[in-house]
Amino acid sequence: MDYVANPAQLITATLVGFVVLLFLIIKLKLHALLSVLIAGVIIGVGSGMPFSLVTQAVTDGMGNTLKGIALIVGLGSMFGGILEVSGAAQAIADKLVKVFGEKNSAFALGLAGVIIGIPVFFDPAFIILMPIVYSIAKKTNKSLLYYVLPMTAGLGIGSAIPPTPAPMLITGSLPVDLGTVTILALVLVIPKYLISYAVAVPFAKKLYVPVPENAVMAPEKKEGTAGGPSFGLVISIVLLPILLILISASAGMMTAEGAGMQRFLDFCVFIGQPYLALIIANVAGIIFLCVRKGITMETVETVLAKSLQPVAMIVLVTSAGGVLRYVLDYSGMGTLIGDALQNANLSIILVAYIISTLMRIGVGSTTVALTMTLGIVASFPQISTYSPMYLACIGMSAMFGATSFSHVNDSGFWLTKEYMGIDLKTAFKSWTLYGGFCSILSFIVLYAISFIWA
Repeated sequence: MDYVANPAQLITATLVGFVVLLFLIIKLKLHALLSVLIAGVIIGVGSGMPFSLVTQAVTDGMGNTLKGIALIVGLGSMFGGILEVSGAAQAIADKLVKVFGEKNSAFALGLAGVIIGIPVFFDPAFIILMPIVYSIAKKTNKSLLYYVLPMTAGLGIGSAIPPTPAPMLITGSLPVDLGTVTILALVLVIPKYLISYAVAVPFAKKLYVPVPENAVMAPEKKEGTAGGPSFGLVISIVLLPILLILISASAGMMTAEGAGMQRFLDFCVFIGQPYLALIIANVAGIIFLCVRKGITMETVETVLAKSLQPVAMIVLVTSAGGVLRYVLDYSGMGTLIGDALQNANLSIILVAYIISTLMRIGVGSTTVALTMTLGIVASFPQISTYSPMYLACIGMSAMFGATSFSHVNDSGFWLTKEYMGIDLKTAFKSWTLYGGFCSILSFIVLYAISFIWA
């Protein structure tokens, strides 16, 4: 490329682009897809990029990002739909609450959230679990926060484990494979959940929130009656794609002796490709959780079609983030910021977390905040020099920031507020601050771990 940007013009255009982005989303309530694309074009044209190069950045950003995540997000959403309609999510919660007992039911609900959060999006998973939460809180007469906060924290943690959309965004933006991201996500599960649970207890003790009068309780189950799928079967199917991805990652690092062994390793790598792992999980879910439990294929088809409805928004917004990444890259802004960070000796993991947190506070959407942050970070030239696990740490830090400090511009804020029947002040003091504290403490753990691969 013959184009060389003027640094002052480039910085000015970038600042203007991001101010316009925030104004369009926050003030004008314009859809994130249009807002991000408009900001990308403003940065490209304003920085002096040739019009043909701006067009190329848009084309490359959309195309390269779409081919990496579109199919996976769609298959993952279908998998979540199968688990929702089959009653698998409630089976997980019921079993864990029974195993841990009523005294430790808050801890059990959080673990249930972790497992359910892997295949099911936050909103439907939250709605599925709330009747159980209401019932337990009513029996124990404890604050609703004592159960809601760990449960929602669990859902957030589960969403960091592949094959959920967030890890797909990380692997689609940064040069890191899904196996590495999966390993890091699993390493972080226990410390992140223990932090989330420990932080929830003082919040619940300080703020008593009763069960709303109009709350719909979970139905009482009679002993000996037929229920949904068994806990063991559900867990096996939920963990199936994760297992296949890990097998693929392990096989890819092995050296074969002989053609037969090489063929076997190639097969292991093949079946753990995210698209195939999810195809296998979907088929297993349809057969063992739906058809064998009496759910007709017509119902399954309806559920699968419905589950794909939110996919278009996720995929297109993510692709728009890819456009922003390529604009920053082709304009030279990524190199400019990357060199400045290197000269200032700033940790790129810390930078990713700060950017993502500010984006989250500003625009509200986790998807938009994560996509924007990954797009910015991916344009830094030093990205290609980091180890795969360090890249996974960068991506995970962006995700931790994108899930922090939920407030009035986030749909999850209103969902939890209405289901708990609390006022805005209480929602800020509980839900918003809790999410922020958990995010910061979890990031500190991640930051400490990252020094192993620095």
